[in-house]
Amino acid sequence: MSKLLSFLHDIRYVLLFYIVGDLLTTYIGINGGHGFESNPFLPSFGLTFLLKLLYICLLGILYIRTLERPILWNFTRHTIVLIGIFATVNNIIVIYYGYSPIQLVI
Repeated sequence: MSKLLSFLHDIRYVLLFYIVGDLLTTYIGINGGHGFESNPFLPSFGLTFLLKLLYICLLGILYIRTLERPILWNFTRHTIVLIGIFATVNNIIVIYYGYSPIQLVI
């Protein structure tokens, strides 16, 4: 298997949750009038998409540099997947209930 295919296989859940899940639920939430982007550094959906693509490129560089340290690579990608799951679930809750669970903590 080529390095690119191996990389894409390793980040399949990053792509599913951190990229697609977060972007899709954010888009639905904002366009449906259920919420807004609370990150002040991401003023537009297009910029968010571009930054996520840049992030994947940086993740690819990290993948190449950590081939000899699989523990570091696994920790990194699993952490990103957990962040993606949290963001996606949080966005779904905002869409359906109109508030974020984070608001309950703050």
